[in-house]
Amino acid sequence: MESEGIVDMADFEDLRDVEVNIGPGTIPLFKLSTLTNKHTRFDFKESFDTYEAMATSDRAQLVLSVFEVGVNWYNFFLSLCPGDCTILFPSFSSVAPVTLIAWSTTPQRNHVELSWETAEELDNSHFMVSRSTDGVNFTEIASIGGQGTTETTSTYHYRDQKPHRGTNYYRLDQYDYDGTMETLGVQYVEWEVEASPDAIVLSPNPVASGQRISLGVELTKPAEAIIFNADGRLVASLMLESSSFRVPSLKPGVYTVRINESTNRLVVAR
Repeated sequence: MESEGIVDMADFEDLRDVEVNIGPGTIPLFKLSTLTNKHTRFDFKESFDTYEAMATSDRAQLVLSVFEVGVNWYNFFLSLCPGDCTILFPSFSSVAPVTLIAWSTTPQRNHVELSWETAEELDNSHFMVSRSTDGVNFTEIASIGGQGTTETTSTYHYRDQKPHRGTNYYRLDQYDYDGTMETLGVQYVEWEVEASPDAIVLSPNPVASGQRISLGVELTKPAEAIIFNADGRLVASLMLESSSFRVPSLKPGVYTVRINESTNRLVVAR
């Protein structure tokens, strides 16, 4: 950097393992969240008589000091970084991009409900949910957008409508805007297909037009029976008051009957 004055280095979000050469009279202005580590170094062409890390909105203005020949105190603090640190606090490990405070998977009758909660987020682009049956080989099944940067609590939900029978492992990954990924955890759940207590079974089936057909369960309230042909076209709609109904006049073929949330195949014979 050879220009004089304050230079906004907004594009430099990751200075880990980087040496920054500062020209005479130049003061770099970085994002508060700019990453550093113990290998980050600032090489100054002149000395400053103060040391500050002054927050200006989402920027940190660094006015750095060189006390004694060859000793730069900011580089000294950088060398104390125990892991990944930020530009504003070079001697303290930065918080994780996302602070996860809850992460659960709950089996339901027809799906698995996934929920997680964060206390704060930093440059969080999105979450990726992956599923596995062996806990080793995972397949991505959903991408959920993050909140970017926030210090407020955020709650997320995802419903897996197609879990495998038996053990399902779910991995939650978090991605920064720069593509950096962190695995937040793996949960598993046992899921079994359960027959609905009000599942409808049409009988007899096949059936002839005009014949009465039973649902196999007692209706607790009126329901609508919607009948589609093999092309998916609506061909009949009936309001049911009891657990049986008379098949309307239909051509021989295979039909789909939908009653409430139950869908059944109906074969109309000649």
